[in-house]
Amino acid sequence: MSINSAGSVFANQPIPAFKITSAELVDDQLLVYDTTEQAFVNTIRGSITTLTSLGSGTSLVAPKVDNDLQIKSLKEGTGITLTDDGTSITIDSDPSNVITGSNLGAGGSDRGPPFAGKVGFDLQFRTLRVVAGHITVGFDANNILIATQSEINTSSSVGTGSAASVVYGKTGENLEFRGILGGQQISAVNSDTDVLVSTDFGFTMPVDQYKLVQIDNAGEIIAAPEGAAGEVLHSNGPGAGVYWSDQSLSISKTIRIEFDGTGNLSLVDPASKPAEFICMVAGNKITISHTLGTWPKSVSYFGWDSTISAWKYREPTGTYQVTIPMGMSNTQFEINVIAAVTGSNINGQAYVNMVF
Repeated sequence: MSINSAGSVFANQPIPAFKITSAELVDDQLLVYDTTEQAFVNTIRGSITTLTSLGSGTSLVAPKVDNDLQIKSLKEGTGITLTDDGTSITIDSDPSNVITGSNLGAGGSDRGPPFAGKVGFDLQFRTLRVVAGHITVGFDANNILIATQSEINTSSSVGTGSAASVVYGKTGENLEFRGILGGQQISAVNSDTDVLVSTDFGFTMPVDQYKLVQIDNAGEIIAAPEGAAGEVLHSNGPGAGVYWSDQSLSISKTIRIEFDGTGNLSLVDPASKPAEFICMVAGNKITISHTLGTWPKSVSYFGWDSTISAWKYREPTGTYQVTIPMGMSNTQFEINVIAAVTGSNINGQAYVNMVF
């Protein structure tokens, strides 16, 4: 309230009283209630001479000009708004501010940019994901972990020798293998998880069971025609095939023997011995073991007579005969012979002719 200086200001002393000491009056004094005096007394006005910022941030306090304490104004920066509602100032950021992300490096169909965009305050980045191939993606506290898995980049045949390889090559990540084809009288077909390789000789079972086989003019294996009961197989010669015939086939073998000065048997010439024969000489007897599978049907001699310089035909006699041991008809026989039986001179030679 204001107090005028006229003498009629107070008709009566107010309560509480005013105690003004005129000797102490100076400019800008205030009346302040003093509980000790129980009255308003005049006193020098205390003044705020400084202003201090608390904390370690940027201070809002400006230097004081006389009694004017000055405070810095707040200004809106980029992306920041200030709103004064009379009692407070609201500091807010603008979601449409210029904070953004960008991908460095050139783009292309073979590379994907990790930064996708920004929604409000949210900077959004693409997730690394493996679609196919030989890459794994993981992470730890500070890193994204990208690793390659081993790629099958080659294959090889492990066989030895002249075996053909099924490995053909590789194009990109595609390992290429040769197909398996069937050759002459060979078939190769898919069978579930296997390739089934089979021979195909055109045989029909049981019709072709136990038949002989031969190679025809095309180089294929075929079943040979069957002969009638009792027929034997004959050859037409090298490269001319075979045929069945009811004629028996005989086998002839010949050995040369020598005699001593008394006309007795001396030896069997080793150079004349057939491969199928084993000849043992004991006295005048030749024991012949053989592998021809049948007994001799005929035995004869051609002895050398030096007096007439000719070979003479003779046959075994009742005394010097050909015999077959019991149970060995197809594997062994014995010939008893001396020079005279063959038509040979002493110290001579003869040929023994055998037909099986």
